[in-house]
Amino acid sequence: MKKILFSLALLTSMSADILRVATAPNYPPYEYLENNELKGFDVDIIKEIAKRNNLELEFKYMDFDGLIPSLKSNKVDLIGAIMKKTPARAKAVEFTINFKDSSNYFIKRIENNENQEIKNCKDLDFTNTLFGAELGSVQYDIAKKSSQKEVKGFANSSISILSLQSKKIDAIVLDKVAAVNFLNKNPDLQVVCEYKDEDSQGFAVNKGNTKLLEIINKSLQEMLDDGTINEISKKYKIN
Repeated sequence: MKKILFSLALLTSMSADILRVATAPNYPPYEYLENNELKGFDVDIIKEIAKRNNLELEFKYMDFDGLIPSLKSNKVDLIGAIMKKTPARAKAVEFTINFKDSSNYFIKRIENNENQEIKNCKDLDFTNTLFGAELGSVQYDIAKKSSQKEVKGFANSSISILSLQSKKIDAIVLDKVAAVNFLNKNPDLQVVCEYKDEDSQGFAVNKGNTKLLEIINKSLQEMLDDGTINEISKKYKIN
């Protein structure tokens, strides 16, 4: 990727001429490592934004719950892992335009060869269910609203799945697209119901970094209009 000479007047928080991007590479197909190479839906979009703006990228890996603190402490310039725009998060960071709708799945173990029909989670009773979810995620908040029991927080979804399989928890909540990816690799698990989101989602920059936000938003809108995001979605089988 080309190195650039970029005006620091445009990107108030950038270090030198490098756009530092925080990501949590344990959530396929959004971001993941394959043979030590960072790949995924979010990753391809960030790389395309960089290409269109002649930017050099530096990805920084961390757990999901470390993304916003890393941005707030100016260790990175952009959260390049798509996240929901909740009221609490919107107080801390500035979100880009919404470029992908989302929903969530509640997942349990398959027991006694059962094969349940996928229902609306709001129509079912989970008050006594011991949930697990990724720390700092919207899925963690959904689990908290759905059950009277304490939610078990995990650094990433792979650990939560292992905990479910070992019967340490009763169910987990995952983003729908990520859930399909995990289910393909874990046939002992099944979707119980779908919980649709009302929040929009996107990438995030620090409060006050309006120039960077304008640049990212302009590129995202262009990519929506010219079909680039749609093509990336097809590549990673994201509906």
